[in-house]
Amino acid sequence: MPKAIGEMGRLTHMRTRTVDVYLYSGHEVAVMEPIWLALRQRGVDAQFVLEPPGTHRAMGAVPNPDTWRVQHSGGPIEPLMDEATYVAVSELLASRDLPFISASRTHADAVLTTQGHGWLLHYSGLKIRVEYGASVFADVYGHGEINAAMDAVLTHGLYSTRSISSQLPSDRIIPVGYPKWAPAMRAGLNRQQARDSLDLDSTKPLIVWTPTWAHNATIDSYAAAVVALSDQYEVVLKPHHNTLRFEGERINELAKHITVLDNAHTLVPLVTAADLVVADARSGCLAEAVFADRCALGLLDRATPRSLGVLEGFDDAVAFCASPDELVGAVTDALGTDRSAGRAMWRSWLYADHHNQDDHVAAEAIINLIDAPGRRPTTGLNLATLDELLDATIPLAAQGGEATAKALHTLRRTWPIWPGHPRLLKLVDALRTSLAPEELAGVAAMVRAVPHSPCPAMATANDPGAAPTLRLAAAAIASDRFLEPGADELFFSLIATVPEPQFAEALASLALVPDALPAFVQGAATTPSRCKALAQALNNLGASEQAAAVAHHGERLVLQ
Repeated sequence: MPKAIGEMGRLTHMRTRTVDVYLYSGHEVAVMEPIWLALRQRGVDAQFVLEPPGTHRAMGAVPNPDTWRVQHSGGPIEPLMDEATYVAVSELLASRDLPFISASRTHADAVLTTQGHGWLLHYSGLKIRVEYGASVFADVYGHGEINAAMDAVLTHGLYSTRSISSQLPSDRIIPVGYPKWAPAMRAGLNRQQARDSLDLDSTKPLIVWTPTWAHNATIDSYAAAVVALSDQYEVVLKPHHNTLRFEGERINELAKHITVLDNAHTLVPLVTAADLVVADARSGCLAEAVFADRCALGLLDRATPRSLGVLEGFDDAVAFCASPDELVGAVTDALGTDRSAGRAMWRSWLYADHHNQDDHVAAEAIINLIDAPGRRPTTGLNLATLDELLDATIPLAAQGGEATAKALHTLRRTWPIWPGHPRLLKLVDALRTSLAPEELAGVAAMVRAVPHSPCPAMATANDPGAAPTLRLAAAAIASDRFLEPGADELFFSLIATVPEPQFAEALASLALVPDALPAFVQGAATTPSRCKALAQALNNLGASEQAAAVAHHGERLVLQ
């Protein structure tokens, strides 16, 4: 199992750490399972806790059955753990071979929850909240008072970290990415395999519809329009867990016309399988689709207009539909318009990039919190130790090999904690010319997520001290991935700087940006000698037809 931050096992820590994962609903199992496993792999005594009805502390607001409106503050509440929920969650845990205990270990070192601290007052240890979904609305319940009084919050990324900063000091907010998705991302997302797992007979394009609940849901206003799509598309409805708990009558009629998955405990296979994810604008599933690079459509209506707070610019990643009458055209737009670049940009803003090790990063963050002197929340680093670390790292960053790898690891470890820190920007500057193109692209995406930060790809493209092939690839990345002004022109000007013996390396470096390859070939084939060298490089890479065309062009140049 790959290591994340720090050393697994920590031999200096002799006492076994204890962590409770306090569950109230089945949807939390998918959120917590990867973190639970990563903790146990590190020797932590982590346990799922599922207290039975009558003992369980979870209380929550319920929707008005006439208006479906929920009043989270000051409204009616009731116990959330009833017998049916207890049975369903315990059966889910058993089906996944996840052991659980039925009583809280009140003296555990830490307790994890997706909710607030109110249910956890009987615990004496650290109370840590784990975010369970990003949102693209400016007004987000999960960014508000629910975080107050927590000892720490493990957030998805920069947006939620900054939003929650009004509730907690920055050293108690730790961006860990999306641990729920980490195992699937490491395995590689396979749409067809995921679709096969759903046992759908149809081969029509798959629309996964994931409305939210209560008064924020458009499920009633869009029901007929979505059902009408089933003539052309396979439509699958994944109801919100609270809809199943409190609002079953809202989906009873729909179940007669489309597939309703009322037992899916996680969105991961559904989003993976989807050709299009359709969700309410307030639903976290839109951001989940962005994470998985899936086409998505956000639903708005008169009760949930755009003016309520869809984040500006999110149209670059997701299509929106303003009313049920416009649904057919909006679906066509969502499927037919390439928003992949927008999704990549927004993913870097919504989710910290831990290279699919998010579950391990979360586990290490929890261990660091437990082990911190005085049991005060910390990420295991402070600004003083950061300076010491960078004093030793920056001078060696450009040496290549293991030194550069360690420097890159340090950057990935510390940037989510102190994004945009001037000394970390110096580390980026020291590193960038020693990175492979794909590493440079990742660092550039991470840095550019912080407003007003310089683009490392563009800086490398403009750096005469960098290798010609890296400068070329950096310019292509800056243009294609980040739409940097002047990057196109710079790319074309750099083609002439690549010497003939490096043509094969240049072609390989542009594999990350395949749209740039034709432009490079055309721009490099300027003399008979360069045509000959380029044809040989192309032929060695298996592009025999292109090699023949370039060789023929070179012969014509000889005759001129």
